[in-house]
Formats: sequence, C-alpha cells, structure tokens
Amino acid sequence: MADVVVIAEQFVGGRFPDARAAWLGGSAAAATMTVTSDLDVTVLVDDGAVPSRESLIHRGWPVELFVHTEASLQYFVEQDRLRRRPTLMRLIGSSRVLLDRDGSGQRLRERFDRLDRQGPPPLTPGEVESARYAVTDLLDDLVAGGREAPAVAVALWMQAAQFVLGVHGRWWGSGKWLLRELRSLDADLGTAHATDLLDGIAACTRGDLHVLTAAVESILDGAGGRLFDGYRRSDAGSRFEVTPRAQPRLSGEGVVLRPFRDDDADVVIAAGRDPLIPAMSTVTAGGDVHDARRYVLDQLSRAATGTGWSYAIADGDDVAVGQVGLGLLDDGRAMVGYWVAEQYRRRGYAGRALRVFTEWAVTLPDVERLELYVEPENEASWRAAESAHYCREGLLRRWQRVAGESRDMYMYAFCT
Repeated sequence: MADVVVIAEQFVGGRFPDARAAWLGGSAAAATMTVTSDLDVTVLVDDGAVPSRESLIHRGWPVELFVHTEASLQYFVEQDRLRRRPTLMRLIGSSRVLLDRDGSGQRLRERFDRLDRQGPPPLTPGEVESARYAVTDLLDDLVAGGREAPAVAVALWMQAAQFVLGVHGRWWGSGKWLLRELRSLDADLGTAHATDLLDGIAACTRGDLHVLTAAVESILDGAGGRLFDGYRRSDAGSRFEVTPRAQPRLSGEGVVLRPFRDDDADVVIAAGRDPLIPAMSTVTAGGDVHDARRYVLDQLSRAATGTGWSYAIADGDDVAVGQVGLGLLDDGRAMVGYWVAEQYRRRGYAGRALRVFTEWAVTLPDVERLELYVEPENEASWRAAESAHYCREGLLRRWQRVAGESRDMYMYAFCT
C-alpha cells in the first residue's frame, strides 16, 4: 500500500506541479486492491481549467485520472446527491490525501465524507409510488416467464434493490456497488435482501422463478405492496425538465462570488439571527449548524437543477460574508436577491457583489430581464441596487408578506 501511495504522489507531482490538492480514492485508499484494481486519482487545479477524465498506464499501473476545479467538484458532487449515487463524493470523501497545498485537500475530503454519511435526499411520496409501480410491472413480466425471463430477472433485481435502498434513505449504485450498498443495509437492519435477490437470480437460470418473486414481494410488502390499479403520474414541473449547469467562479471589485461550502455555515447561522434576512430569504431563523448545511445544499442545487444561481459573497480572504443569486421565473425573467450578514455591513459588499453578479447574469441566454424587490425602509439595500444600475420602476402596495405582514416593495429592474 505504501508503494502505491508513493507512485500516486510521484504521478501527481510530475504531471501537476501547480495542483492545489490531490486524492487517491477507491480500492487503493481502502486497502482492498486486487490484481485488477486501478489507481483512482483526483486532482484539484485552479479555476479556469476544463474538468476532464483520462485513463492511462503509469509505471505499469492503470490510472483513472479526474481533473477538477473547485466549482466543478461542487457541481458534480451535487449531481451525485441528486441521482443518489455518491461516485465523486465518495472517491474524495473516503480518499487518502496525496497533496494539500492550501488546506483544500483536507477540507473537501471532510466535506464530501460528511455528505456521504448524511445520505441522499429522501424519496418523495411520488417517487416511492413510481418505484413501487416499476417493480410491480417487472414482477408481472417475470411471472409471465418465457425466454425473456432471465433478462427481466436482472432488471428486476436492480429495480428492487434500488427501491429498498431508496425507501430506507440509502445510496444507490451500479454493478458491484449496488450490491455492496444492499449488503450494508442488510447489516444495519438484520435483513437478507442481497442474499435473497442473488439466490433468486441463480434460481431463474434454472427455470425457477418463485425464489426471486418471493424476494421481491417481501421488499414490496415492506413499503405498501404491489401498485398498479389507481397509479397516476404527472411529470409537469419535474426536475427532468431542467438542465443542470456548471457554476463559474466570479470576481471583481475586491469580492469573490463562489459556490457555497460547508465551512460557510457560520455566516448562514449569523444571518439566521438577523431580524430581516430569514423573512426575505430561505435562511432558517435562529437555525443551527444542521439548518445552515441544508441551506448550503439548497444553494448548490439551484445551478445543479437548472432553476437558478446562488453564490456566496466572499472577501479577499475567501471568507463568506453574504449571498447573491437569482431565481429563474418565466418569459426570460429572473428575480435577484442578496443579503450580507450584520457584522460585514457598511463595507460596500452588497453593491460590489451585485455589480459583479449582474455583469455576468446579463450574459445568460435564458435571462432577458433582471428584477428585484426592496422594502422602502431598507435604504442601504436599494442604494446598493441603484449602484449596480437597477432602476426603480414603481412602488408595489402590500406586495410581499414579510414576517407575517403584507409589506410595500420598491420594484427595480436592471436598466443598462
């Protein structure tokens, strides 16, 4: 194992002398390598580089190389979370740090390990119903038998495995990783789904469909049973209608706009103690670190799901001081919002961040109009908007509920 680490370190040092961080993941990090194992190496480089994947041989070892910027890491890890497969998340979260020039190696490893341990987002009731229906449909196909039964059996074991994992809030996987996740669930629950499903597949090859049928029905019975009659699905507004996008890092006027990170929890907690920010945003009033981390994930999901953009406003030391972003509406409209934590106010962060953000936002192909709403009493906020060339278009009476009351709002739109 020590030799493998040295080889990986030499590989990174020789090929990426300016890298910020690098990790050795997979079976090499877990000390479970076999004669067919490769070296999974992930390298963090400066922003502006193009994320890439490459397969190669180094000193006789097969290497799977992944090159990322921090922004692309955040994007693809969020995609891992949404598709319920912790590929890159686990590759770094369970890795051995090979290089760490600026602290990002250990910081990102710890962050992704926490996300891995937190598990995927829970299945919605609609997703549970869809999965029950899909498993039921395949089960009916299997019972029909015929020459297609072995192919149906393989599809059924995968669907059933994903279903029971999803119901219990566990990650999915493919191939051996799906089986490993299922065995982990069995170990925690005292069940035998992995063994029962594999025995069912083996029995199907001998023409006996009953073993697999019983294993799948046991899974269905634990989550409401078969589902066909009365099942209805509507995909209107589903996440499959949106396109995920990478989130670039922005900078200028002494501020940096970057994707949120777990270590931004402190500024989110501070914002939650403000009398106004929680009422005008999705920050949890009086929230703790768990609320703050959920907020961070929600902000990352905007770009990942194609519903908008959200950036942490950071100072010259990359310390987060606030947030700026937009939500996509309809007909090319987007609503801009921003906040700065109380301890960082009166330093011009809001205006500077809004100018940098707006200069980029107007280049987005799906945005034709940028608008924002500010309470008339919040002079600092509308002064920041005006400094970024937003023009006041009117006063909207009792336009928005804030802290349980209908408040007047100035409506602004970018006008240059």
